[in-house]
Amino acid sequence: MVSVWWKHFEAKKDDSGLPVKGFAVCQLCTVEVKCKDSNTSNMAYHIKSKHQKELLEIEKDSQSKKRVRENDAQQLQEAIDEVQAVLPGTSSQMLRSDFEQFSKRQRKDSGVLVASIFRPKLNKWSAGEAKQLRADLEVTKFIVLANLPFAIVENEGFIKFLEYANPHINIKAASTYSRSKVPILYDNVKDAMLEQICKDLDKLDSVAFTTDLWTSRANDPYMAFTLHYITADFELKKFLLGCIPFAGRHTGINIAEQFDSVVGELMLRDELQTYSVTDNGSNMILAAKKSKYMNKRIACADHNINLVVTNTISLLGLVKEVMNVCKTLSACTHKSVFKCERIRQACADTKDDSNPMAVTYKKIISPCPTRWNSQWMCMSSIVDLRRALVKIRDSSDRTDEELGKLIPTDKQFDIMVQVVRVLGYFASISEALSCDKTCSIQKIPVSLYNVKAKLGQLKSETFISEADNRTFQLQTMVEEFVNTIIEELEKRFPYMGLQQDVVAFAHYIDPSHRGVILKQVPHSEGLVVDDKEMTRYNEICGLIQKKFTTEEDELASELIFLRPPSPEMDPVDLLFEEWRTQEPTIISVQGSRNSTALTPIAKEMEDYLSIIKPPKGTNPIDWWKIHSGRLPMLSSMARHYLAIPASSASSERTFSQTGQIVNCHRTNLAPEQVDKLVFIRENLNRVTISKLNLYSDDIDDTQGEIFQ
Repeated sequence: MVSVWWKHFEAKKDDSGLPVKGFAVCQLCTVEVKCKDSNTSNMAYHIKSKHQKELLEIEKDSQSKKRVRENDAQQLQEAIDEVQAVLPGTSSQMLRSDFEQFSKRQRKDSGVLVASIFRPKLNKWSAGEAKQLRADLEVTKFIVLANLPFAIVENEGFIKFLEYANPHINIKAASTYSRSKVPILYDNVKDAMLEQICKDLDKLDSVAFTTDLWTSRANDPYMAFTLHYITADFELKKFLLGCIPFAGRHTGINIAEQFDSVVGELMLRDELQTYSVTDNGSNMILAAKKSKYMNKRIACADHNINLVVTNTISLLGLVKEVMNVCKTLSACTHKSVFKCERIRQACADTKDDSNPMAVTYKKIISPCPTRWNSQWMCMSSIVDLRRALVKIRDSSDRTDEELGKLIPTDKQFDIMVQVVRVLGYFASISEALSCDKTCSIQKIPVSLYNVKAKLGQLKSETFISEADNRTFQLQTMVEEFVNTIIEELEKRFPYMGLQQDVVAFAHYIDPSHRGVILKQVPHSEGLVVDDKEMTRYNEICGLIQKKFTTEEDELASELIFLRPPSPEMDPVDLLFEEWRTQEPTIISVQGSRNSTALTPIAKEMEDYLSIIKPPKGTNPIDWWKIHSGRLPMLSSMARHYLAIPASSASSERTFSQTGQIVNCHRTNLAPEQVDKLVFIRENLNRVTISKLNLYSDDIDDTQGEIFQ
């Protein structure tokens, strides 16, 4: 390696031009210095003492070369470490020698080490290797759960990330994952789901289904099926059986055939009781009659509530007019950025001395006929912007004239306030009944009873509004609106839905209420005993006793109608409290009874009524799990009826997930592929796959985590 000092020296030459050994001449000042045996100490001393400027350049150049050497050494060590990680036992000295020779050939005179280029190609897993097949399924799982297009595997960033995570993985083409790996993952999830369902249903006597129809953005029809049940260990489970492409017309016979085809795969026992929750469409009603597995059809409570609200608004001209104004204003703001910005500015301008808090801007929600509570949300969003909208409407600025004509009058705003108040009650009910993570059917009668009580209180209020220097009486409008909505409620939910045995049983085994409303509902057959009309409570108690009374018990004792529970506070006051704000109370049985005359089920029912009411917010399933040993017969009823959902919201949520998959960028997805993607996404985290079928044979899932 040539010393840096020779940059400013050259060898001394004699008269004939031949170099003189042991001497060098400075090119800067022509001074001769000795350099015996290639020693450069004298040259260094000369530069340091005579040429300070050149000395600085030499030191700077030396530092630069030192950094290059350090960087070369670091790259070389990284390359060696990488190879040894893949091939343990490889000699470091041998690798260093190979890298240095390769770097010298590649570097030439550039001064740059390219040891990083000489990184050996790591061994990729073969296409049929178990680890590679498992990795393919993991990539497919990520794509499906993240709702990403399959083309993501061809993205440069994704490829680099996967190579960094595990360089052994072969990244396949997008078509390989969509056409080959998705069906394999689908089969694994489906097999695990069917295995789990068959294992659970062996110990149960009932299951529930929800089903509905939907048409995608690509104009493909689908039919969704969800399964609900409570296991013997009191665990509420839900599975999506499929979002099946529906061929043909939506007739009741076609729906029944499709339903039986999907449910038939479960191999249900003949004695297993099945319930199906659907909307009130005539085709669904006919399908329930024609289907083999739709033993009992239950109308979707949320769908009925939506019909109650929609029909009430359409029947009242004044409310319908206000709703049309809201729709027009909403449609206008959704089409104009300028109008939205004007409302935002008006919200900021509402802050003044009299109103220190400015109105919070929010977009006006558009009502949708198929979306529950959307009309209430539309009106509510406009009422919240009232101060800002009135400011625009009353503005003298000509630019606000067009928008101002669309804003409701003070009279219409006053009507909207009361309508929003009433519809808010129904929005709370809809939210409670739509939940599928907890049992919901027992909430139907209590929710409706509370709403009717609130509506009764609302009618007794007096509403006066000052508008345009005159008094506008709202009392008549409010009374008409409340009366109409109560009539619609009675039409859709006679006696708070308690005429249906399923709802009545669920209300009775709800530990928070235990049938307290049943005593206000008359007996379905109008029975009279001792000049007293029997209530629905007596009827339900009798049906429960018949269900669990054996022939020996029936001969030994007659059926006894237990008295309904009497809370410490008046039942009406208890039910009139705010929704979900009821305080715990003690429920006891009035009067004493000779326990020796009671059948086992009657004793259990009396014991049930004597237990302290659980705290507010207690999950009924958790309560029955704790008391199942004490109340074995009633706890089996709890598993039977509390598993039935109050609405078909589970199917609606499936369609929401499907709509995210079949978006505007993926409308060419085949309906069969959509079904597999939705099925995997909904059920993957609800099953445990003990064995993975990676290709064609069952391979134990012992590979562990792929991404080490």
